[in-house]
Amino acid sequence: MKEKYYTPDISELYIGFEGLQVKFNLNRGWSDYFIESVDDLKCYEVNVIESRVPYLNQEDIESLGFDLDSTVKQESFYIKGNIMNDNEYQLIYRDKEGTTEIYSTNNNNNPNSFYGIIKNKSELKKILKQIGL
Repeated sequence: MKEKYYTPDISELYIGFEGLQVKFNLNRGWSDYFIESVDDLKCYEVNVIESRVPYLNQEDIESLGFDLDSTVKQESFYIKGNIMNDNEYQLIYRDKEGTTEIYSTNNNNNPNSFYGIIKNKSELKKILKQIGL
């Protein structure tokens, strides 16, 4: 991804969405905006003149417990170990393509995996929850 931010569609936003930055009618600068309720969404629709969300990045991935694997020659290869069941998860983030691949190295215990486009940290958290991580 060449750009650092993108403009979200209103349909992408939901209660608990993280990373949203907005410019209000009366304010020229960017402000962080956390959506905690339906009222926040209504306020967003009425008062926000511009919004942006940072694309998924290394800092976001690492903040969710993944570590960059420096032994792999790809700079976007992350691992996350699960000590309780000796399972390891791998996440490959391809910045230029904008794709993310997540899978378990022990597929017998956790066959869930994901391959697709994840635009931001909130989407990554949702996907991780859906595949049982």
